[in-house]
Amino acid sequence: MKDATDILKTRLAALILCGVLTLLTGASFGARGADAGGFTACDSPYIFEGSAANIVPLEYLATSAEATSSEGNRLERLQEMAQRFSWLFKLDSWHQPTYGSLGVVAHMFLGQVCDPDEVLEKLLAGGASVPLRNGQVLVFMQGRIFIEDEQIFLQSRLRGFRRQSHQYEFLQPMPRNYAEEVLFVPLAGSDQRLSVSVPALDVTFAARVISAELFDGIDSAFLEASRVFAQPDVNASSEELMFEPGQPRAFSVRITNEPGWIEVNDEMGGHPDHGFIRVNPEASRLFHHSLPELDFLNGILGFLRLQQDHELGEYPPVPGRAPSQAIAAFERYLENELTGDEPELRALAHGLIGFIEASELNNWSASRKSFLRAAELAPTDTHYRNALGVTDAILCCSGDARPPYRDPARWFADAISVYPVNGEALSNLLHFLEFLMATERTPEGIDTANLPKTLNVVRNVTEKNPHLLRKDLR
Repeated sequence: MKDATDILKTRLAALILCGVLTLLTGASFGARGADAGGFTACDSPYIFEGSAANIVPLEYLATSAEATSSEGNRLERLQEMAQRFSWLFKLDSWHQPTYGSLGVVAHMFLGQVCDPDEVLEKLLAGGASVPLRNGQVLVFMQGRIFIEDEQIFLQSRLRGFRRQSHQYEFLQPMPRNYAEEVLFVPLAGSDQRLSVSVPALDVTFAARVISAELFDGIDSAFLEASRVFAQPDVNASSEELMFEPGQPRAFSVRITNEPGWIEVNDEMGGHPDHGFIRVNPEASRLFHHSLPELDFLNGILGFLRLQQDHELGEYPPVPGRAPSQAIAAFERYLENELTGDEPELRALAHGLIGFIEASELNNWSASRKSFLRAAELAPTDTHYRNALGVTDAILCCSGDARPPYRDPARWFADAISVYPVNGEALSNLLHFLEFLMATERTPEGIDTANLPKTLNVVRNVTEKNPHLLRKDLR
């Protein structure tokens, strides 16, 4: 590796001691809430109360199966690389299109290793900031860095959710604080409705090989992208964006009319106090090609902000391009050759695309293709079979039939056969059969010959197991 390690230590020493770096993003797509970013010690976790969503990257932990003194030195170097990665991740968040009202705070070890669950629990219960608010989005990224057969690996875990518990009420176990992401779909001409939910947004990615040379290349590209220019011109004079130890920096940021540039103004008397930062697509492509989980993260962030947008509340609306941007992020993840060994994660990406296509774009035919691909990749996850049943219920039975579709009752029955306590699929099956009984015209391609008998069987099952049914669909 180059002599960049010493430079990195100096830079990180300054950066880690800095306070809050606040980005108040202007309105190139209408007024929106504050974007914000900074660093904090992981034992004093912090989020931005005013942001609709917060991304929290936690410094990755260097691990090893060996405990020799020489291995200990390697672990120290690996941990330095983990800090380096956290800084690169922070820079990447500057240069990614967001969904408005976003906070990003990198949480660093600073001599004390933090347990990820404890950090997340403090963010919910209240650490150095107020607790996560009801409905507020949090995307939490953690991981480990290790050496195996002289290769450096990074492995990431990603958790995303909206808080459903009260801001000052912490429930155990932790997932009880997370809102269920669900789409309710009315059946035309009836008082029946069906539901589509998604798996928990808690995923662990395959380990990625990260060469020292690649890290140097990424670092160089991002250092270039972090220069402050006197004018929005690469030939203008420029200075590196630096921080003095112990001196917080805060910036207001405006998206300019010059493509690829943002204007920054220091609010606390730092230097440089004004200038322009170039958004470097080359640096972003390099980073995301090696770590496709960053595209997955952007997709989850968009999905959760879209879900948040459907509920009345205090959070700023998402920009109109949000659905297509979230879909594009998942598609970039799927197109990356590094994700071939992650079938369940690829299934989730397809499933979330299908959810967005249905809920935001009302494109049920496209949604069907996405859910079908998800079901093929994850045959034991019944969320996608249930989703296909709902999709085909819309295609077959809401006005004119729009093939291809399959009898929705078969999809719901398939989901129950794989997972007998799937209450959502059971509720959907009951409501769909009741809809068929009440409709005056049998939908094309749906066999209703044994409908009364089938409905009685399903009703008997639900009467004996009322606890399985969704409360919001009873």
